Amino acid sequence: MTSLRTDIVPGDGKGRLWWDTAPGTYFPGGETRTPQTRWIQDQFGAYWAAATNAGRPRTQMREYRFAGISNYEFTEGTLKNFSVGGAVRWESKASIGFLAGPPETSGPYQGAVLFLDNNKPVWDKARFYVDLSAGYKFRFLSDKVRTKVQLNVKNALEGGRLQMIGVNPDGNGYADRIVEPRQFILSASIELRRMGGALAASPIFRPAQPDHPSGWATSMNRRDFLVSSTAAASLAALDSRVHAATAPGPTDDLLSEAIRANDEQIPGLLAKQERRTGHRWLGGQVNEYGLHTAQGTSGFISAVACAACAPGSKYFRSAELVEPLRLAIRYLLAAQHDDGTVDFYATNFHSPPDTAFIMEAVSPACVLLRASPSPELAALASELGRFIVRGGDGLVTGGVHTPNHRWVVSAALAWANSLFPNPRYVARIDQWLAETIDLDPDGQYTEKSTTVYSPIVNRALLTVARLLDRPALLEPVRRNLEMTLYYVHADGEVVTEASRRQDRYQRGSMGRYYYSYRTLALRDGNGRFAAMARLIEASTQRRVGELAAFLSEPEFGRPLPPGAPLPTDYAKVFSYSNLARIRRGPASGTILAANTTLFSFHKGAAALEAVRFASAFFGKGQFTADTLEVKDGRYVLRQELDGPYFQPLSPDQIATGEHTKMAPNGTLATNSKALRTRSNLKKLESVVEITEARGRFQLAISIVGTDDVPVSVELAFRSGGNLEGVEPVQGVKDAFLLRHGTGRYVLGNDTIEFGPGRADHTYTQIRGALPKSEGLSVYLTGLTPFRTTLTIA
Repeated sequence: MTSLRTDIVPGDGKGRLWWDTAPGTYFPGGETRTPQTRWIQDQFGAYWAAATNAGRPRTQMREYRFAGISNYEFTEGTLKNFSVGGAVRWESKASIGFLAGPPETSGPYQGAVLFLDNNKPVWDKARFYVDLSAGYKFRFLSDKVRTKVQLNVKNALEGGRLQMIGVNPDGNGYADRIVEPRQFILSASIELRRMGGALAASPIFRPAQPDHPSGWATSMNRRDFLVSSTAAASLAALDSRVHAATAPGPTDDLLSEAIRANDEQIPGLLAKQERRTGHRWLGGQVNEYGLHTAQGTSGFISAVACAACAPGSKYFRSAELVEPLRLAIRYLLAAQHDDGTVDFYATNFHSPPDTAFIMEAVSPACVLLRASPSPELAALASELGRFIVRGGDGLVTGGVHTPNHRWVVSAALAWANSLFPNPRYVARIDQWLAETIDLDPDGQYTEKSTTVYSPIVNRALLTVARLLDRPALLEPVRRNLEMTLYYVHADGEVVTEASRRQDRYQRGSMGRYYYSYRTLALRDGNGRFAAMARLIEASTQRRVGELAAFLSEPEFGRPLPPGAPLPTDYAKVFSYSNLARIRRGPASGTILAANTTLFSFHKGAAALEAVRFASAFFGKGQFTADTLEVKDGRYVLRQELDGPYFQPLSPDQIATGEHTKMAPNGTLATNSKALRTRSNLKKLESVVEITEARGRFQLAISIVGTDDVPVSVELAFRSGGNLEGVEPVQGVKDAFLLRHGTGRYVLGNDTIEFGPGRADHTYTQIRGALPKSEGLSVYLTGLTPFRTTLTIA
């Protein structure tokens, strides 16, 4: 390419040659290079690199990785008390550079190699690593001292070498890294049990410090600091009364697992902390959108403080955590507005309730830091206390948005008062409590949010009850926890269909209820609550996420009382939630009124997440039952619709201009329709009668009134399973028709059968129906009068 035009005729008005012509005076700034030279030197390299790198391997980035770990402990036989373990890590090959491209054949750089050839990468081979371990546990001094000796071999197959990580364009290496040879690490841990006599005690609060913002006093209802550990150094920090009451057993293992799980997340948290000197938000945690948030930073403070203060943690009293904690606390203070509040970037600004959530998270951290024998850690409690005091002052006057916010604010103020007593905090709590707890006779809170806000409210009320000695606040928590026992499917999921918040129709576990069930199981000796706590432990592999509670609340670490059977065979109606629950062992059904989902069914891991239907009746035929009637084992859902037409307005009405008013969707405005005489009235009545026997449900659906209205019944199954006996709906992903007979949904070892089928047409997504559910949808279709009985088992 030598020019953009070769047909130039001077004076023809079409412009001038310019691509390889010296710029003369028409380029500003005294530019002397031709446009061609400028393009090659300034733009072409970046353009070429971006274009040719698309889809190419990135240097030193491995596309695939795999890691596995296993450990086996012998509990009987000759090898009893021995354990062996191993870990394997594999990573695929990685590009470590590219060979040179061909020399230029023309132009000003003819003969020179300007670019690497991205079609010729140089690869480092795939790598495989093995770690091994072996250990032995033994006891002496009448089981008062327990010891474990363990040998770890890191990179057992590695003899040590240099590994090339970069090559020049000629293929010769220019950079290597040192791969260390196998390492043998021998460690021993000692766990001391109570050996008669009192162990040293340490109060959880220290005397007031002169530089503290409020000169806090040493008062709190729970003064003792409970920790449990395998390290002998922890004994001096344990209260003798509490330690004597805490017998060896599963709680010790649970605490050890909580410490280990918390330790695992520390490196990742440290990596996400803002550490650039001079940055506005130095010390803050960065979220996935690149925002530094007070919410993430409060979680950082809680986790790091627990690690630094938990005997048995590999970070116990670690000096390397002091500066990250100090920076995080300073970030919180910088992010705190003059009114004591912080922002929640997703929606709320200068937000008292979001400040309360953060205070709930960092107050136990303040307790732990204040009690630490490490002067560096204890000094950080004073800094964190400034945030809590300023936040508490903001909550004394700040408002709320939602019902649960009242109790979260109260809990935060109770924490602030326990650390820095202030009658204003208690007076504000009493103002909120005067409104009474929003619990209906079923035992459900206003928001009916079973996986998010119900456990949040329970925890908040337990906190206020504990810190302010208000035992009456325990009663609504007990009632909610009793009700929730009947909201649990066999696989541990909790019913969310009746929620009024963002968790509606979302899958959720019982994990967030652990604190409440354990607390009241211990306080009341409640066997069913204890059994639920143990069920949650089992379903979460004992990662219950309550390390701060184990460390800062003496009672929380006591062994649970004996369990009592949980309800697994029942039929319960919760009328204030328009919901009925029927469970027969592994089979669990939910019936709902005032909800577009009229029925859901779980069989083990297999889930029919929604049965719903719609009729093309004036675009408003999505079935939502007005009532739930229960009589003689029958559950009846009913909806009545009418579809009128409208007569002309009178001359007087026309004079007011009402006939010109339109709704945003292009129809007559509601107030305009109200003025008009209705005619040609059409009606449609939909009734669903549900019966159950031994976990087998029958749904008798009747839709009558106006004839020949298309109907579509949707059975929405969870993704991940396989359907049998159905055929695909053309043009719709994951949509199927059941034309006749019985269909089957299979997930693992669990099966749900449904039918008989019916498909009078293929109009599945009819006008007025909700969009297809996520997952696998099976449809039955017909025209009114529509009657069918669907069996689900």
